[in-house]
Amino acid sequence: MTSVPDPSRLLPIDVRRAVLSVLFRAAGGPLSITEIVNRTRLQAGLDLAGLAGVGPRQRVSDILRHQVRRGRAEAVGRGRYLLFVAEFSESSRWRCLHWQQAAARRSQYPTRDALGRTRMLGPPVPVP
Repeated sequence: MTSVPDPSRLLPIDVRRAVLSVLFRAAGGPLSITEIVNRTRLQAGLDLAGLAGVGPRQRVSDILRHQVRRGRAEAVGRGRYLLFVAEFSESSRWRCLHWQQAAARRSQYPTRDALGRTRMLGPPVPVP
């Protein structure tokens, strides 16, 4: 397993991919939210409780409710979800299963800020 990027530098898509990777490894589930939170820590190496914002169960619920709205998952009981693995493209499945590599690779390239200026992700460069 690739090392987990610094949680303060993770984007929401990285967290979403880490959560979905658990369901892909479980052949789509069904899994409960608690099982997903625990497996995300153990299998994907990401402790959702250590992220700023909402709690880990709410975060997983939000991610999976979005997948339900898109028709790629189904709520099969209270707090239990089944992911339709075949609804995801092969490249999307790869990015979810290898989310650490995708996050590390993305940080090597410039991005655009809110004003459209190109900038590199990374710590600020000290000014002499």
